[in-house]
Amino acid sequence: MNWQMTDDDFEVLKGNIQKELEDIKVSPLHILELLETFDNPYSTEEDFHSILLRIFNSFSDLDSTKLYFNNSRKNVIKYVEDEIYKLICKSNKEYSKERTSLVTKYETVITLVSASMSAKFGIESGLISGIVSSVLLTIIKLGKNAWCIRKTDTLKGTQ
Repeated sequence: MNWQMTDDDFEVLKGNIQKELEDIKVSPLHILELLETFDNPYSTEEDFHSILLRIFNSFSDLDSTKLYFNNSRKNVIKYVEDEIYKLICKSNKEYSKERTSLVTKYETVITLVSASMSAKFGIESGLISGIVSSVLLTIIKLGKNAWCIRKTDTLKGTQ
């Protein structure tokens, strides 16, 4: 069956799409851009993909999206941050398996990368990658410690 869309059908379809996007609070600029792309006879599939990616990215922007938990006024991000704090800053039993797993996997990855580089580029590269990994580990640890101190101070200030 060969179905042809009339101009009226096309306008109704665009109107329905526009209404649905407005109902879910998509930016008017994104809606306008999408409708203009519909109207442009030279629009490609990539043009539509690009607009849709921007629309989806606007939903995943955590700074502009309000995520609430149990109808409270507190943002879900705060709860996630608190759990990360428990994982990396506290030594409680709740996350002991995960903490151990992270350290073990990190050490394994460093060993594998160093061994791979040694096999491919020579022993010097393996040694250098091990040193670079150790420096990166130190930088990560400094950042972790600073974040834990800031979070601890923040928690003390709110209690």
